[in-house]
Amino acid sequence: MPSIEGSPCKVVIALWLVSAMQFAGAQDLRGFQGNAMLGRMKADDERCVECHGAYGQGNGHAEGAQGKFPKLAGQNPQYMLNQIQNFRTGQRKSDLMEVVARNVTDEDVRDILAYFSSLPCMNGNDISDRQ
Repeated sequence: MPSIEGSPCKVVIALWLVSAMQFAGAQDLRGFQGNAMLGRMKADDERCVECHGAYGQGNGHAEGAQGKFPKLAGQNPQYMLNQIQNFRTGQRKSDLMEVVARNVTDEDVRDILAYFSSLPCMNGNDISDRQ
């Protein structure tokens, strides 16, 4: 995570993220439970952030259509869980996501989705434009 020194905006964002992650980690979302704080680390470990971005804004590593990935920030966790299950069964097609979905444990998936759903939805440009 980038340093928050010297910028009041970054401090506010960091404090909001910590409180949102604590809230989401303890919250039962229609039977969906996950730990958002652990999910942040697991999103790095499972390489989710390479395509979806550290803040869930769909920041791909490629140009054009190859670099467009779903924005996960603020998304309903049950909806995202359904998509993971669809990738696992092959009902939804993506060579990369089918492999990823099959190799991540259910607990890790719940934590990762709790993290992304705890983030604020953003309109317009990604968070890197605000720094």
